[in-house]
Amino acid sequence: RREAERSLALTTSALSRSLAIIRQLSEITTSGGKHLALATRSIVDALGGHSAATLVMSGGHLICVAASGSGLPGLRVNMQLSPLPSQILSAWVDDPLVCNPALVEALGKSAELKLEPERTCVIPFAVNGKPKGAVVAISDNASTFADLTGLEIGIIAEALGSLVSRGEMEAQLSQSSKMEAIGQLTGGIAHDFNNLLTVVLGNAEALTDKLSELPDLREMAEITVNAAMRGSELTSRLLAFARKQTLEPRVMDVSQLIQG
Repeated sequence: RREAERSLALTTSALSRSLAIIRQLSEITTSGGKHLALATRSIVDALGGHSAATLVMSGGHLICVAASGSGLPGLRVNMQLSPLPSQILSAWVDDPLVCNPALVEALGKSAELKLEPERTCVIPFAVNGKPKGAVVAISDNASTFADLTGLEIGIIAEALGSLVSRGEMEAQLSQSSKMEAIGQLTGGIAHDFNNLLTVVLGNAEALTDKLSELPDLREMAEITVNAAMRGSELTSRLLAFARKQTLEPRVMDVSQLIQG
């Protein structure tokens, strides 16, 4: 009975800790771009460690995107970790838990420390069902993470993945809004510029016809016509961007383009 009560007490404590972490992660805003740093700090503080780093897989490399605490002196944000074996990189997609020892070793090399696995806790997280990264928490005491269960790690990982997913979605929406605003601005400028070019081109063509007996001045008028025509082509490209028209790739003579 005492063993059952002890187990129940540990489970209750673990769930309370998990709920506290989830609550903190859900209150983090992603607009400032510091959500991973805040999440890393919240997790390591709640788990009782002294330092933590969030690692993300990008382009076949592990990159440190956030760090908390002073226990990783050689680690920097946006730092690429030491190369991992190819079998670890391929195993990451299937089962990130298998990669935990390799992640700890790579983090230790990059931070210029020898990390002991029993004093670390790895929490891998996924975005849209695909492994994305992991939080590696570090403690001075081997018993700090002893009562962590797979269930609790899974709960924290789910909340962390949701936070990262929310951040990526908001970043995409922000970028889309920026592009839409740029498109509207570009379209307005292109229309006004086109109106000015119409005047320039019309007058330059009229001058070309009138200056048939003055070759030097006629050449200057023709140069003005050519420049206006090139400006008109540029305006068409700006309007194509503003209207999100489908691009039409074509073969170009690079030397002729450079000379022009």
